[in-house]
Amino acid sequence: MILRILKLFISILVYCSDQFKILSRKISGRKIPPKYIVLYYHAVRQEQRERFAKQLDAILSLSKPFHLDNEYPDVNGSHHVAITFDDGFASFLQYALPELGKRGMPFTMFVPTGYIGQPPGWIKTGSQRFQPERIMNEEELRKLSRLKIAAIGSHCLTHRNLENLTEDEARDEISHSKTDLERILGKKVITLSFPHGGFHRTHIAYAREAGYERVFSIIPAPAFETENEYITGRINCDPNDWLLEFRLKLLGAYRWRRSASNMKAWLRQIFHHSVQ
Repeated sequence: MILRILKLFISILVYCSDQFKILSRKISGRKIPPKYIVLYYHAVRQEQRERFAKQLDAILSLSKPFHLDNEYPDVNGSHHVAITFDDGFASFLQYALPELGKRGMPFTMFVPTGYIGQPPGWIKTGSQRFQPERIMNEEELRKLSRLKIAAIGSHCLTHRNLENLTEDEARDEISHSKTDLERILGKKVITLSFPHGGFHRTHIAYAREAGYERVFSIIPAPAFETENEYITGRINCDPNDWLLEFRLKLLGAYRWRRSASNMKAWLRQIFHHSVQ
């Protein structure tokens, strides 16, 4: 709890700094660049549906939702938010989708194809958070993909951390899942979310090789900061977030945490190459 409050306090300072910079730009007549934030969820349980709905209302009041599979809007000073879900839990259809559909809010669902129609085998039996759960089956995925507000991307094959696999295994996880989804959906799959957020430079190369147009990490950074960005960061959200906490996340004030994430990724890269 103390750590959570500390993170909240730092994020409030970041937000205040952002507002000062925006005010300075307005006074000086300079352009205020648009901001893009990609949020990611895992599950919305029955008892969380009302809190999730309030979060969606907060997104609509503070930003403009956009679809990751479409061209990104570029309006001076605008703030845009995209919503993503990892894992493809079937409970999404019952508790999250109705709230998104009611508001016409676009989203992207990332699915581990090796568990389609099955329980999530990567989750320990004793975990209560995602019990009971299963991954959507093929028919559910096809119906979901037909919705205008929906897009479906890959979450690899078996939800294993790519950093713990051989290069051949990682390449298969990345490419095989894309082939599976395209067969099931009958359409091109252009996005990939790395399970557990783990990846190396070689995995980026495999994603390009497989034909993905964009890949997503869990590094808490604003999206589309560079023109040719291929790896896009996301901010973790949960229906149980405090309202102020959530509002600061969708406004990009939690981006300061990427410094720690980048350091961890850098250390992993060093270790990965040192053992090869």
